[in-house]
Amino acid sequence: MTRLLPLFLLVGCSKGPLSGTWLYADSTIVSDSCQLLDDGDLLVGDFYLWNQGDGTMVIDPNDGSEIFTCTLEKGAFSCPDRLQDEQTQGQTTLSAVVAAEGAFDGREDAAGSQLGTVTCDGPGCQALEEAYGQSFPCTAEIEFTATWTSPTLPEEQ
Repeated sequence: MTRLLPLFLLVGCSKGPLSGTWLYADSTIVSDSCQLLDDGDLLVGDFYLWNQGDGTMVIDPNDGSEIFTCTLEKGAFSCPDRLQDEQTQGQTTLSAVVAAEGAFDGREDAAGSQLGTVTCDGPGCQALEEAYGQSFPCTAEIEFTATWTSPTLPEEQ
């Protein structure tokens, strides 16, 4: 029994968030110079998190977008490549990049923000700015919370 106690303490004191199913909930639109969001765009849904145990975690947003990797350090997380998208029409390209960052409060709760930036490159950018009444680059930021709900995962990463 005394030999198992140190092993139990080591396993029980592991760092970082619990792997499993988490509930994501947008809470506030902080800013939106892109004029893309309104309160009806705030989302709630499950996502999957794998704590790799090496200072990284893998996230499957469970919304059809790409799986991404985040770094973990002292309870804080950073996901610089949460989402990237690019659309080109003719010689004009709109690019969107979304990053997420925040911190865990213990192993089962987190809070943070997602910051999206949209840039435009090409001769059609001025026409897009005039048509939509905005300039590029523009940004949108949403605060969120997340809570661990279950150890269930679709499959190990």
